[in-house]
Amino acid sequence: MIFFRGKKAKLLLMCLAIAEAFSSCSLKDDSSQKKTVPIPGKVERIAVDGTSLASVILLLGAGEKIVASLPSVRENPWFQKTCPAIQNSTDAFAGAFNPETLLKMKPDMAILWSGNDRLSERLRTLGIPVLSVQYRNSAEFKDAVSRIARSLGATEMQNASRFFHYYDSLETLVRKRLKDLPEERKKRVYYAADSPTNTEGRASSINTWISAAGGVNAANDSPVTTTRFDVDTETLIRWNPDIIITRDAWVRDAFLKGPAWQNLKAVRSGKVYVNPKGVNSWATRSGESALQFLWAAKTLYPDRFQDVRLSKEVFLFYSTFYRYSPDSVEIAGILQPGRDP
Repeated sequence: MIFFRGKKAKLLLMCLAIAEAFSSCSLKDDSSQKKTVPIPGKVERIAVDGTSLASVILLLGAGEKIVASLPSVRENPWFQKTCPAIQNSTDAFAGAFNPETLLKMKPDMAILWSGNDRLSERLRTLGIPVLSVQYRNSAEFKDAVSRIARSLGATEMQNASRFFHYYDSLETLVRKRLKDLPEERKKRVYYAADSPTNTEGRASSINTWISAAGGVNAANDSPVTTTRFDVDTETLIRWNPDIIITRDAWVRDAFLKGPAWQNLKAVRSGKVYVNPKGVNSWATRSGESALQFLWAAKTLYPDRFQDVRLSKEVFLFYSTFYRYSPDSVEIAGILQPGRDP
């Protein structure tokens, strides 16, 4: 029998601990059952049902492990640039769920948004382990990313740690720059999602970044707190936001050209902006949401962030976490999607 002492013994124990840590495990699940779910020890093939979730897997360095997703992932131009292998995946979650298509891809596990318990149970009956996640604020986001990374392996855990360091550094920068901002000077911000009158309330991740950027979500005036809801034209006119941020360029254009909106303060002052978008909109629950705090704060209070070059931050983020170095034209397209030619 061979005995190890000193540094060799410590190294052996460390290796055994790592091997045990990344063997099969159980992780907290955000489905309605709020239970822990078993995860296989080695995950090389992933099914995922959301673009934002796929972007998290991408920033963890596991994009090539995605074998089944949605057209919004497989056909995504930025996903194809940063992870060409995505074109070999299948659209198992497009429209009606197709179990035969999914099983052909032999996924080791599936990562889903919570609230889809029926799909989760169907996958489990097919023998596919499922991890469901949900997040609306920074703490929940980092917790979900940690669990996803933990399910994928040691390399992804290391990448998650590096991402959290970057994420926290931007949050800290924004918080320091805005710490003396008086409550009465905070800008009222309206976020438009699916249409000019579709927005998100207090219980959404949108409210988190608006608040972190020193703004006040105009939709907080609504008694509705759900993630997304519609308001009538009269309500939006009464809210009269200082700034409007739209998810899509066509919604920005609808505000600027629509007769109903011409008396809104944000429209009169030309402060209607399209949110930056790369793999996915930064405003959503995507990996690029790390950049959203900084962009929103600089958009709301440019005088406090004159030294911040967003183009530099985009390059740093993409080259570090998506392992792709965008050129100046690509960066401009990310920062100003749907800009006029």
